Amino acid sequence: MFTAFGDEGRRPVAGVIEDFHFQSLHNQIKPCLLVVGDLRPSQLYLKIASSQARRTIEAAEQKLASLLPGLPFEYEFLDAEFAALYRAEQQARKIISFYTLICILLAAFGLYGLLTFEVNERTREIAIRKILGCSAYHLGRILSRNFIRAAVITGIVAIPAVWWLMERWLDNFDYRIHVSVLSVLMPVVLLGAIIALTVFLKVWGSMQENIVEELRYE
Repeated sequence: MFTAFGDEGRRPVAGVIEDFHFQSLHNQIKPCLLVVGDLRPSQLYLKIASSQARRTIEAAEQKLASLLPGLPFEYEFLDAEFAALYRAEQQARKIISFYTLICILLAAFGLYGLLTFEVNERTREIAIRKILGCSAYHLGRILSRNFIRAAVITGIVAIPAVWWLMERWLDNFDYRIHVSVLSVLMPVVLLGAIIALTVFLKVWGSMQENIVEELRYE
């Protein structure tokens, strides 16, 4: 027996269940008491089929109106309540995803512009290399050398900083995961893919150019 609500609220212990999350994962699991009895409930939980949700809600509203006329009928879905616990994280994800996409596009356009400038500055050199039998692969290595070096330096600086920031953010949760190496390396791999694709497009276009016209380039 235990006492929940004064001497009149003595109830037998029906059972003990495993811990479960009834709050956000930001918080530790706290003691929870589930009381079943003749107490007046202020809330009622119903498990309904999603295909019959509207019909079930209308039936519940009519039943409440017949039993307790004048009492307002309000309802909420439990999955929406759980989603609201992480609304701030969901909004942050949308904002970060949007600006990440903008940064990727700006980086791609900037890289394409720099590569175009370098190709234009080395037009004669590229033409001579083509005459001497330089393949598209070797030409791509020559043009991408500086960009790959910059990407490697960026990765060396950024990876520890990103890992540290993600770990500190996850510390806000009592129940959390640990940052995997793959999740930190993915942006570097994406950057390398952008560089490779941009170099491929410029090298392919350069290989199609007329060598005579390139040699006349001023």
